Amino acid sequence: MNARTSRLVATAGLLLLSGAGVLATAGQSSAATRDGSTNSGEFGAYYLQNQASYVFDFASYDANFANDSFPKASSINPDDNTESYWNRNSTYVDVYTESGRGGVHGWIPDGLSGNFSSNYKNNVTSAYER
Repeated sequence: MNARTSRLVATAGLLLLSGAGVLATAGQSSAATRDGSTNSGEFGAYYLQNQASYVFDFASYDANFANDSFPKASSINPDDNTESYWNRNSTYVDVYTESGRGGVHGWIPDGLSGNFSSNYKNNVTSAYER
């Protein structure tokens, strides 16, 4: 293989790798938007039972719900103010009754939706994907 062919092959390989990185990033950023809908790759904490009313949605984690608001109801804070959930992440989500992984700890398997038990109903303050 001559020098010109080697450079061409190396350049093509770099372009393929950088293109794959762009595709992966695009998927993550679209799921990371807090738009008031629980999209694939996100966890949603709902204002009311049975995944009703406003939803506080996020990807990855939120260490303190007190700093946030429901995207479609900006005057309502989700801290200690959610009754149901939907985990659309591909991993478990750990929920806590205090900020920064404090308080009572529970976990929600990927794909599961439901109402928070009495320990967590209107008590969740932080959540993290595993």
